Amino acid sequence: MKKLLCILLLLPILSLTACQKEPPTVQDSFDLTFTVKQDDTDYAGTLTLGDGIMNITMTDPYTIEGMAFTYENGELTIGRGSLGTKANCDYLPAESIPASLYDALTYLSQAVYTESTDGSDSFTLPTPYGNAVLTAENGLPTSLQVPQSDLLFQFQPISEKGSS
Repeated sequence: MKKLLCILLLLPILSLTACQKEPPTVQDSFDLTFTVKQDDTDYAGTLTLGDGIMNITMTDPYTIEGMAFTYENGELTIGRGSLGTKANCDYLPAESIPASLYDALTYLSQAVYTESTDGSDSFTLPTPYGNAVLTAENGLPTSLQVPQSDLLFQFQPISEKGSS
């Protein structure tokens, strides 16, 4: 009888632990558009991440349209059109848009889930400048607050760029 009572007491505990699901995660490859405001200027671009390569291409304002920043194996290539050159990452200020994105998203594999609200999951990325805050829906980033530049990036899948 004691064994039966112990089993009956353990069943609710086991069922509670079995129902816990894994915390949400963030995808490690994606194609997104982004918008961000720095000082009094609105910027926009595309961000492609996958296979160890991050490509940031500016689309707005028109004065920097087409500028591309590609990070591969820790090396930076800056280009526009068919022209490009390798550059030292230190040449870009830490507060610049490409450096802010790169410095934060380099830590994407170390994202720590913090909470979920209204269908969005929040994560912290442990950058050397402090924790960046990333929000995602269904694993796809929707926003990124970067500590060293205090920039707030808003993301949208490229396929949805024209809709809204």
